[in-house]
Formats: sequence, C-alpha cells, structure tokens
Amino acid sequence: EQSDRAEALDQCMKHLGENQKRLLELRYTQSLSPAKIAERMGKSSNTVSAALLRVRKALRQCIEARLAAAGCG
Repeated sequence: EQSDRAEALDQCMKHLGENQKRLLELRYTQSLSPAKIAERMGKSSNTVSAALLRVRKALRQCIEARLAAAGCG
C-alpha cells in the first residue's frame, strides 16, 4: 500500500501548478516555516498557510481518488 500511495502522490504532484509545487518544496524539502516562505514570496504568513492548506487538501483528495479507483483503499 505504501508504494501505491507513493505512486498516487507522484501522479497527483504532476497536476499541481508551479506556485503550488514551489510552496511544497519550500515547506517540506527546505523545511521553511510559513513565515519564512512568506518573506521569500512577498506574501503574508496567513496567505502562505492558507495556500499550503489548500494544496495539501487537493493532494489528499487526488490520492484518495486514485487509490479508490485502483481498489487500494
């Protein structure tokens, strides 16, 4: 099931916009806080936090849909 989830995540990531991918990279690859990301992007911390929430929700829904369609969970 872990490999199914990883494959679903990979496929779902391909459908994200460049800004969404950049947010995720800064947050999870570079381990920056929303406040630090906001500084870099010239946005408010609340805006960044809300955008991250929306991206995570979209990824979760995409992954769950892919797993359900594949009969994996």
